[in-house]
Amino acid sequence: MSWKYLLFEAKLLINNRKFWFIAVFLLLYFPIYYMIYSDTDPETLQDGKRVEQEMTDSALDQFSDDILETTDGQQVYDNLLDQLSLINMQIYYIGLGNDDQAYIDDGLKLNELRLKNHELNNVGIPEHLIIPKDEVLKEEAFLSYINEKQIPLDSNEYVASKYIVVAVSIMSGLMYYFIVLLTSGDMLVYEKQHKTVVNGFPISFMSKVFSKIALYFVYILIPLILGTLLSIWYAARKEGLGNFSEPVLIYQQGDYTAISTSQYLVYVFGGIVIITLMVLLLSMLLNVLFNNLYATVLIGLGLFLIPELLMAIHWDPLFLRIFKYVDIVNILSGDLALELGDHGIDYWHALTWMMVTIIIFSCILYLINKLNYRRNLITKGVSYNAKA
Repeated sequence: MSWKYLLFEAKLLINNRKFWFIAVFLLLYFPIYYMIYSDTDPETLQDGKRVEQEMTDSALDQFSDDILETTDGQQVYDNLLDQLSLINMQIYYIGLGNDDQAYIDDGLKLNELRLKNHELNNVGIPEHLIIPKDEVLKEEAFLSYINEKQIPLDSNEYVASKYIVVAVSIMSGLMYYFIVLLTSGDMLVYEKQHKTVVNGFPISFMSKVFSKIALYFVYILIPLILGTLLSIWYAARKEGLGNFSEPVLIYQQGDYTAISTSQYLVYVFGGIVIITLMVLLLSMLLNVLFNNLYATVLIGLGLFLIPELLMAIHWDPLFLRIFKYVDIVNILSGDLALELGDHGIDYWHALTWMMVTIIIFSCILYLINKLNYRRNLITKGVSYNAKA
């Protein structure tokens, strides 16, 4: 009977215009975004090094005679001169020199010098010209990975392997959360409008819940995955496939680690699977409580945005933090851990708490169903006694 109910719900979705609109959007989002992205001018390695060159030049100009007379000040100044020399050589190596290994070697030396200046408290360098320590550690992890795996540096930012990392970062967070809410916001509306039809399926409420969630889960992920594969094919046809072994930095256990692009995408889509289940259960819970598409979407969006507003007044309620975990790219990059000042927030931490939330939402739905069942029994009993 559950299988027949699942087929019945699938037919309803197929005949739903909203279903097709969202499916087409998910299918075409990545390919269309590539067309937009290919018209932009993303920062290359050489562009980044030229910015660093200008910053180092400016920092050297800020040193006064008083600072240079101190031991630390002179060390920092000499250190900056060495940094500038290494940066100039790096610009040459990724340009006319075409020597990846020399670029990496000088980059590792450059990071050592920057960390040394951090130990000296960057005496004499204005705050806005200091390369943050986190950025130095990221660069260290990036270069060490390339050096260990002997991966060539690719300056083409439009290849499929680099584009898809940018595209999933745009989709992650509020956009995807809203799509799932909008898709599932009226899961129980038909149930209320056509009770006689739905009651023809004698299955339990929780069986209906899990059948609906399974159906919506598949319905959302299939066009999303197909759209991702379509955009990779399109980008590869235009600019090349790229190298899915190239490193992407993630934040893990309080430190930055480089992993391959393919492993990064597995992490992202693994997170999306858990996020989809959690948001679908949240949507089902709001459906049970309010039975209204607009209420479900608005309250769901409110739960996502309220933590952002509370952060503005320096209040971070732990019970709402789970909604910030929806931005899986923000978790992987370590930006959320830095924003909240909690170094324990990483990918596995976020996934663990989202799975706990899934169990909590399922238990709440079960309890609400039990309470409604008992209330109906009491109501029917009172009505029967009154007739008698």
